Amino acid sequence: MRRTNPATLLLIAVATAAIIAIGMQMGSALRYGLAVTTWIEWAAILLLAAMILRLGYSVRAYQKGDKPNLDPIRAARTLALAKAGSLTGAVLLGRYGAVVMVTLADWNFGVARSIAINATVASLAAFGLVIAALVAEKWCELPPSAPKPPPARRAIELPEGSTAYVNKNARQFGRDFATKGPLV
Repeated sequence: MRRTNPATLLLIAVATAAIIAIGMQMGSALRYGLAVTTWIEWAAILLLAAMILRLGYSVRAYQKGDKPNLDPIRAARTLALAKAGSLTGAVLLGRYGAVVMVTLADWNFGVARSIAINATVASLAAFGLVIAALVAEKWCELPPSAPKPPPARRAIELPEGSTAYVNKNARQFGRDFATKGPLV
């Protein structure tokens, strides 16, 4: 699984913000109320970010050798949760960012100010979720593997006593190559 591209997350956040802002403007024209953001929303987002970081750290500790046993399925699930968390955080960042943009025009009203402040805090929490998920994704990344060695070569003794070097998968050649020296 490839790591999540931050540019993709930014595009998702901007597109979500644009769609939600247009929807909120249309809703206000039809006299619907503003979307209220409560403290439980951003508290749940921060809790999710902390859980993703904790799970990602356990995978990191295993890779560093600090934690002796870790189920590979758990590591894969942690990576999937981190990826889902980054995408969810981007969508929520766009949603709460749109609420902030729409309510800033009515900053002088007490209710709109309260909604804008709560949405700003929720936006910061959603941004924190994105960052926590990207960090956990990085921690779940497998270390780079060692470069593959070149194919093994071995020496073959030929009847005259000269040595020819051939690839281990190649066929052995007859007496004609014994007089021509080593093969490269």
